[in-house]
Amino acid sequence: MMRYCGWLAAIFLLPLCSFETGSTTTLNAGASTARMWTDPKFLTASMTSGLEYLVMNAPENIADNAGGDLYRTRLLPGTMDPDKVFLLIDKSDYRLYVYEDVTLRKIYKVTFGNSDQSDKYMQGDRRTPEGVFHINNKRLDARWSRFMLLDYPNETSWTRFRDRQARGLIPATASIGDGVGIHGVEEASGINDLYVERRINWTLGCISLKSADIAELYNVLKVGTPVVIRR
Repeated sequence: MMRYCGWLAAIFLLPLCSFETGSTTTLNAGASTARMWTDPKFLTASMTSGLEYLVMNAPENIADNAGGDLYRTRLLPGTMDPDKVFLLIDKSDYRLYVYEDVTLRKIYKVTFGNSDQSDKYMQGDRRTPEGVFHINNKRLDARWSRFMLLDYPNETSWTRFRDRQARGLIPATASIGDGVGIHGVEEASGINDLYVERRINWTLGCISLKSADIAELYNVLKVGTPVVIRR
């Protein structure tokens, strides 16, 4: 858990204590603050880690504290430490934030599969799952240009799914679904960058970026990169 202290603090404390330095936003968050939010005393009985607490309670409107340069800056391979990079995807903002430890390096516009932004319940609901995931594999894709598969469903996803079934929120015969990832648009079907720009949800639950953006992001991320999805 302590290896994630920097970006845990980033999720929770931005925009409370951020300041802009050039084309990045850096957090003025000390190690003591990061340790505070991984202290079990701050967690409810239903939460298992400081990371889970921050995913559920991260502040709103992160983009309000980031300059316009963070949309235009280029991410190049070799300019970031891939072991310190993580993604924060905010469904309510239609944004994907790229962090290197406590530094916000880039913001991308994204779109999803459903205007209902609640958590994914089951296969076929076109919702995007919430929680902490990792990139399982990466591939070039004829349909979407690039595809980065997430490790959904993970253990937390299964726990939520079974609990919802037990409470009758989803049918007993429902499937949890899989194959959720981050990819580009579908030009061959007429789905272009304007869908992302205009927030037109078109996927089956995946996260879609513009063509140039997915190419850029694909080149700087490694398999295993943490991905936090929230609303």
